[in-house]
Amino acid sequence: MVAKQNRYFKCKYCPSAFTTANKLKSHEANVHGKWSHQCPQCHKRFQTAKSLSDHQPTHSGERPYQCPNCPLRFPTLHRVRSHFPTHYKVRSELLAAWQDYKESPQAEPWYGQAPPTSDPEAPRDGDQNSDPMEQEEEDKQNMSGPGLATFQWRNPNIQLDIPMEEDNQDGPGPATLAKRRLLNVQMAAAQDELEEMEEMEEMKEDAEEGAHGAGEFAAPEERASCCSRPLQARFNVPNRECGGKDKCRIAQNSDYMELIKPSSKGKDFCLECFAVAVRGIHKERYMKKRNEHDKFEDVLRCKDCQKLWHRCCSFHLGRSNEFKCEKCMQKAGMKKVTKVLDAEKGRSRIVTMMEERLNAILKEEDGRISVRAVVGIEPKRVPLKSLAPSHYIKSFKRKYGQEVSYKNRTIAVFQNQNGVDQLFFMLFVHEYKNPAEKESWFVFDYLDSVKYLEAENRKQINQEILLAYFDFAKSLGILRGYIWADPPLKGDDFIFNIHPENQRYLDIDGLVKWYRDIFDEGVQKNRIVKYEDLRESKIEKVEDLPLFADSLWSKKMKDVEQRWKNSKKDFDEDMTWHMTVQHPKDNFFIELADGSELEEDDTPTTSQEWILDSWNFLEHCRNHNWEFGEPARARFSSVAIIEKLDKVLFSLEYRVIVLHISSSIIFCSNYSPSSMLLQNLPDSISTFLTTKKSI
Repeated sequence: MVAKQNRYFKCKYCPSAFTTANKLKSHEANVHGKWSHQCPQCHKRFQTAKSLSDHQPTHSGERPYQCPNCPLRFPTLHRVRSHFPTHYKVRSELLAAWQDYKESPQAEPWYGQAPPTSDPEAPRDGDQNSDPMEQEEEDKQNMSGPGLATFQWRNPNIQLDIPMEEDNQDGPGPATLAKRRLLNVQMAAAQDELEEMEEMEEMKEDAEEGAHGAGEFAAPEERASCCSRPLQARFNVPNRECGGKDKCRIAQNSDYMELIKPSSKGKDFCLECFAVAVRGIHKERYMKKRNEHDKFEDVLRCKDCQKLWHRCCSFHLGRSNEFKCEKCMQKAGMKKVTKVLDAEKGRSRIVTMMEERLNAILKEEDGRISVRAVVGIEPKRVPLKSLAPSHYIKSFKRKYGQEVSYKNRTIAVFQNQNGVDQLFFMLFVHEYKNPAEKESWFVFDYLDSVKYLEAENRKQINQEILLAYFDFAKSLGILRGYIWADPPLKGDDFIFNIHPENQRYLDIDGLVKWYRDIFDEGVQKNRIVKYEDLRESKIEKVEDLPLFADSLWSKKMKDVEQRWKNSKKDFDEDMTWHMTVQHPKDNFFIELADGSELEEDDTPTTSQEWILDSWNFLEHCRNHNWEFGEPARARFSSVAIIEKLDKVLFSLEYRVIVLHISSSIIFCSNYSPSSMLLQNLPDSISTFLTTKKSI
């Protein structure tokens, strides 16, 4: 028995209440959704009134549908269809005959006969007051079926005890045939009744669940004590890509068409595109769906005060049955949830430099900005043949070699707001060391922001994040950069899962101008030597285009190659069009000012893909329902990311990656002189580790 107070998922159509969001969803779909036509006798539900009308003769004993090939009559068209294979053994003939029957007047109920009288006292099939002799005569005229031997073979568990006439040369007598037909009809009806009873039991279970929710276990009129949002707070979803027009999207809470049987090559369509004739699409294989999340935000009940909290408002990251609100935790002397970054974890040159420059821009009343950065332990290696087109593979191999390698770097920027470090900006960079012509490049994979930075000069903050990275890249000897301006559509997500509804989205012209303003600021302050777009760089040949993983020209060359595999001339013409018409102004080549002293990269390293790769980070947030569309969920998501990021930084700072004892020497990397590990080691080993750099 479920406790009364746990049924807080209430139906918006009736007083029913349920313990989980999935049960509520099932209840609303079955009781208030498309299955709304219910039989008054067996309570079975149907999608349409026509289906209910066809079902009702199964209770009255009426058989309004006539088989066109024999005297048998049936209560529903479905039964006629099940009977048709007894007359047709070839599938093509069966389908053709059934289609002809459905389109003929014979498919109408009571075709060629008058409907039975509506007199309630008139005897019906199976009525105890009917004349058995008349019933037998009717069965004799209208029913036919297999013989007793066939029936016994089909139903070995049924024992038949029917007196038989003595067969003559012409076969069984009329009385025997009539009894056989009658028994066949009665057994078929019994089997149908058994199937309907099983379906009715399932419907009764759903009805009892709803009755319990509306009765003694009904949820009290409770509200969340944390905020004014309703208890049932559904998660959000991003746009779905439409398979129709280019850049067409299916927005949240919009209807769309999806394959009934999912396929990896299948496409979804918005209703507008689906209505237009699309070549090669079998519309009968699609069904209508709604672009909405199927899960609701967890509602937690405090173990002490019994008040209800949304998980996002509570910042509780553990199990639901372990939840205590902050007031009860304070009374019990328990430690509160950590909502800010540890000031000592993850420190590095880039972190210190960015924090100093960004906080210098803020006013005193603005919340302090914190930065964290990680870099991949090992470089990513991509075979050149997966990036370069086959027409120019030799040219690119002479320039780049057999493979291209780069390191992932992630930079996350937070601002302290009401005791929570709110994540508002992320940058994912690929760093190529000497990929071609002995030059090192940085390539912006993706950058993204959400509108939660509380400062008057937000534009200057965002600009300084990029310019500070440029200065850091120079200290590593990386003097060239490449950036592709690729703006998302409203509702699309690149890094942050769900953006605020009122967030401004730049179009291609706006984004290009945004980058140019940053570059102009860098040139003015002598942090950038020059920058050029593709048109200004005067790159005219395909083999002179930059080749970077998952970037504009590697994608474009592979896409064009799919269309012109066997024609180099057509390939060149298509690529020339993209270079001169489609993308001459939206990708930039940057040259940084030289002269900085080279320094070692002390950024913490990791191999965890969820924080190193933009797509993996987005998928990780989606899988955990970490959203940034509204303030409460953005704060919770930031705290969850801080908690997970702290674990990464903790393992990097305190763990011993390699411990090798050889000739009384221990090699250790990523050590901290103040760690408990070193304090517990013998004095001689601890002294050695604190005086040597990590290996």
